[in-house]
Order: sequence, then C-alpha cells, then structure tokens
Amino acid sequence: MSASWYAVYRNIDDAALEALANAGLLRRAAKDVEAGKVGWPQGAGLDAVLHAAKDGATVLADGQQVQLTSAGPRQARCDCPAPGMCKHILAAALWLRAQPAGEDAAPAVDVVAEICALPEAALLKAAGKAGRTQALAWLATCGAPEVSVEGGSATIVLPGLQQRAIYVAGLGYDGMLSEAAPGSKRALHLAALLAVRREQGVPLQAAAAGAAPGEPGGLAAGEGGAGDALEPGAGALSASERAFIAQLRALLHDILRNGLSHVSALVPPQLRALNMSARAEDMPRLAAMLRELGGTIDLLAERSYHADERQALSHMARIEALCVALEQADAVRLQGLRGKVRRDFEGSTLPALLPLGGYWWTTRGGARGMTLSLWDPDARAIVQGVLARPDGSDPTFHRHTIWDAGSVWAGAGSPGRICQHMLRLEGARVADDGRIAGAGAQASTAPLWNPAQLEAAAPGLGDWQELQAVLRDSGGLAGGAPDCVLLRPGSYAQPVLNEVRQQFEWRVNDSQGRGLVLRIPAEQACEQRIGNLEKLAEKALPIPLVLARIPRGEAAPALEPVALTVVENGKLRVVSLDFAHEHRLGNMGRFMRALAGMVEGRSAAPALAAPSAMERLLEQASAVLERIAMSGRLPPDPAQRAELAGLRQALQSAGIDLICDAIRNFEQQASPARALQLYYLLMRCTSLVRVGRFGAAIST
Repeated sequence: MSASWYAVYRNIDDAALEALANAGLLRRAAKDVEAGKVGWPQGAGLDAVLHAAKDGATVLADGQQVQLTSAGPRQARCDCPAPGMCKHILAAALWLRAQPAGEDAAPAVDVVAEICALPEAALLKAAGKAGRTQALAWLATCGAPEVSVEGGSATIVLPGLQQRAIYVAGLGYDGMLSEAAPGSKRALHLAALLAVRREQGVPLQAAAAGAAPGEPGGLAAGEGGAGDALEPGAGALSASERAFIAQLRALLHDILRNGLSHVSALVPPQLRALNMSARAEDMPRLAAMLRELGGTIDLLAERSYHADERQALSHMARIEALCVALEQADAVRLQGLRGKVRRDFEGSTLPALLPLGGYWWTTRGGARGMTLSLWDPDARAIVQGVLARPDGSDPTFHRHTIWDAGSVWAGAGSPGRICQHMLRLEGARVADDGRIAGAGAQASTAPLWNPAQLEAAAPGLGDWQELQAVLRDSGGLAGGAPDCVLLRPGSYAQPVLNEVRQQFEWRVNDSQGRGLVLRIPAEQACEQRIGNLEKLAEKALPIPLVLARIPRGEAAPALEPVALTVVENGKLRVVSLDFAHEHRLGNMGRFMRALAGMVEGRSAAPALAAPSAMERLLEQASAVLERIAMSGRLPPDPAQRAELAGLRQALQSAGIDLICDAIRNFEQQASPARALQLYYLLMRCTSLVRVGRFGAAIST
C-alpha cells in the first residue's frame, strides 16, 4: 500500500508548524519529543502502523491521543480539551517527521515543480471571487517572489506584502499556511502560487480567471498580471470594511491602554495581519500607515534603544484620524482617503527632462530605496522615478551600488548616468502625483542644458515666500503632497554646525535676498551628504538649483538639501549629496571633526525665531498626552488632570476653541479614542503654527 499520508509529515518544516500555532507552543512540543513523551500506541513499529493504516494513524503525545491524517497537522484531532492547535498535535508531527523512512517511503518531491503542475482553474475556483480578485491585484503590482525550499516545503514571500505563505508538498492549495488574517489567507496563498508559477514561465490563462478583460479581477490576454491595476472601490464602506476598521481601532486602543513602553511581542504580528487586511479591503493609504507603525512597534516590542514612543503615538493618531474619516466620508471624499492600489499611469511622451539628482531613503518598516527627481519644463513640476526593495529582500540592493549599477528605465543607464544628460522618455506612463512607471518607456538622452538655457527656463521656486503654501499642504490625511521642492537660490552662505540642535545649517538666499536655512541632522548616516555639501560650498561654485526634501512626519517644517546643480568650468553638473564623492569617507572635513569632538570656533547660523506662546502651549499639551500614552495610565492621574486643565484655560484665552473642546472631552471621558483624536489635533495645529513661523523666519 501507499504511505503517502505519512510522506506529508516529512514535508512539513518548523516554519510551517510555527505558522500553525506560535514559536512558544512549538518549543514546548519539541521538549515533549525530546523527553520521550511521544510514540505509537502499545509500542507498535512504523512499518506495522503504515501497513495497517490507510489514511492516517493515532499517535500518543504526553498521554493524549492524536489522530493524524493525510490532510496534515491542521486537520489533525486531539482528545485534549484545548481548542484549535495544541502542543500534542505539534509534538506528534515533529516526532513522526523524525522517524526513519518506512519500507514504502515516498521518493523526494520537487515542491516547485508540484506548484507549477497544479491545475490553474482549480486554484482560482478554490480562492473564491473575492480572493481571486485581490490576488490578481497583488500579482499585478508585485515583483519576483522570494522562494526558499527546505525539504518538501516552499516558503514564498511577495515583495511589499511583508507576509510569507508556506506550501507543503502533497497538501495542495487548501493545505497552505500563513500568518495572514483569515480574510486575506486565500488571496495571499493564491497570489504566492501564481507568482511562483509566473516566475517559472507558467502563463496565467485569462479565461480561467473568471472575469472578463476590463472587469475588476480579470486580466486581458497576454498581460500575465503586469497590466493596468485595479481601481479602488468608490462607493461607501461595506460591512466588512467597517468591521475591519473597528478591529483596527480596537487594537490601537488596546496598545494605548497597555502603554507604549510595555508593548507586547504579540502586537507586531497583529499589525502585519491588519496591514494585509487593509490591502484586501482596498485601503492602500491605511496599509502604508500600518507598515510605518509596524516598524516602530517592532522596535518597541524588542525594547530597542532606537524605539521612539512619540513617533509610534504620532502614527497611531494619524491612523485613528484616517479611520474616523473613512467611516464618515461620502463617496466623493472616500476615493481620496482610500488611496490607490497602484497609481494610474497614463502613457505619454515627455519633453526633455532636466535631471535634478537623487537621494537614498529608508523606512522604519525596513524598506529602502532611491528616488530620482527630474524637472518637467512643460508642466513646471518635479517628476520622479523610484527604485526600492522591501525589508529583507535583495541583499545586493544597497546605497553603495544602486547609483552606478541600478536601472530605472530601460535604455537610460544608471541613475548616475541619467544625471549627466537631458532625458527623453517615449511612451512614459506618468501618474497624477508625478511618479513615472519603471516599465514601458523607451529612453534616450540629449546634451545637458548649458547655464544660459537653465537661466532662461527658471525652474523651481526663486521666491521663498511661495514655500509656505507648499509646506502647509504637506500634512493632512488625503496625501498627494510633494516630498521634494526645487529651490533657485540667488546666493548662499557657508554651512555651519549648530551644536545645540545637533544639525548642520546652510543658509540660501532668494532673488530678493531673503534667507532660508536648510538643515541636515548631525548623524553618522548623513556623513556623506554633509561632507559633499561642505566640500562644494568651500569651492564657492555657483549653485543655481537646490533639490530639498521635506521629511515625512515632521511636526515642524524642515527642508533637507539632497542634491545640487552647480556650474563648473562653464557647464552644469548635477551632484547628488548621498552618492557623490566630493567628500571621501574617512577624510573628515571640519564638520565631522566637530561632531567627533574637535570643534572649531565659528559663528552659528541665524537661528529660527523662538517658539511662540501658542506653540509652547500646544507642545506642553502634547507632552502630557505622550507621558500618558507611554505609561498607559488612563484615566490620567490628578496631577496630569490639573496640568491639562491649566493648559485648556490658557488655550481658551488665546482663542483656540477647537483644542479646548477636545481637551474638555478628554477630561470628561479619558478613553484611548479621545486621547488619539486630541493628539492628532495638537499635531496638526502645531504644524500649522510652525508653517506660519517658518514664513516669518525667512530673513532679509
């Protein structure tokens, strides 16, 4: 007889068993196996059991009877009172896997070949309409999967989803395992299998997808999942979407009740599962916020010294505000609040684009990438291309190679080469936010503008007063704000080190002589950026253009220089501060020597105006909430209540009724929801006050 049911257990690795339960329960099961608490009933041998059983057998584990079948451990049954997966089932699976092969042991299997041989129509049918639709949407936007095979199990990770799906040979689609939320499992498992098949050259049959071309969830013939992406739903929230938002808000409130300084290790997996659910519910903006929060919460759960409770509270407040806005939005506002599963790229032929430079970025969620900015002279706007990787993927993708070896558009060469020429893109697909798709464009180059052409085109902002409107729009829930601005300075000063604020400050003046201070944090990660800026400023070359980044999540408006266009020997040269070699690492300039303790005496940059009384009140109220959030002390103690009451009276005297009402509501009912709503209002008001102060700080 065949012992195929037994072969299934030989194909299951520890990662698959951990996905069924958790690492702690698996360790307890392994200890039972080591202690000899698991075996066949009445001391029967393996061959005898295999010949007597047709589709399974009974194993004794720590005194409990576990019935194993060919459906794998997920369908196993134990007579203990524990609900769901118990340590006895895990112990039985571990013990059986370690037994010597029987006489009828099945030969080793090629798990990837088995995935490719699965009937596609059966896969799509098993996933259901909703799972199929979401899986095809993910497949259209993801890149090549990461597949690791161990024995008869394949662990599949799709870029950007931050979830793994495990396929066990012999168990098929229904036997796949993952830590995704229940509502997302079918979609994730199908997307993982289809991605592996696509990578192996197995085409996706459009007729089997169960949707006509153009219908949500369907693919046109020949697209193979790389065509136009789905539009997010435009109507009011469905019952499942409202249930998901309620689940998310409940988790945020639980985190706040327990205190951000006491985050449990169980929270990060819950956030990852909710991130998957947000994608499944067509809420990519919320999913992006959850990824950022997840990265910060991971650090808090690990008790890392890099952890920042204040940043976690900021993310939570924004997510809470977006959830409330989604619940109350009409169909028109809902579209913008949802975000887009993928940007709508429209094919077009762009004019010759002026390269502005690129910068390197990382997120707390672990993603990293390079953004390359160019100037569209017809639209008078910045357009961008991005190369990025999710956490833990592609170890060859890093800062030191991407500039000279990466490729953004076919035929354009590396980002470093692009910055040496004007760039033409035929058939480029440009999104409404200025992002240019990496595929579908044919690139060609032309000579870079000369200084006279640049002066005639006058790209960017030459009047610093125009910056206030740009910075005012950089917050809020609807998104769409730029991450960079292009400045056209008339002159500049030498950069200086502000030791008190631990940052490097560089004053650039507009055509009217008004000064604007750009800042770079005094951190080791910024050493190359700082050193390149220092060396270029020392050369006193004309700098007609400065590309400055608006850091995300900053309560105070701040601009960081990331790339310069200089005039050298009568020609333009684009210098990306994160990648250039004006400054050689290890040969420290005066800034890095000062940072290391060898401070040279030099004057400080003109400081921003002192915080206003309004700003100080808002900061004090925020600080009270931050202390409450870190400790989880709800309701606040009498001292904190008295402090909030005093701040409320002071704000009321200043005429800030909106904040006063929010503080009063929190005093009456100190719930997590009201704490997050109050903190979000304080963040937004502080940001708007500082935007006004930013404009006032532009000196003459």
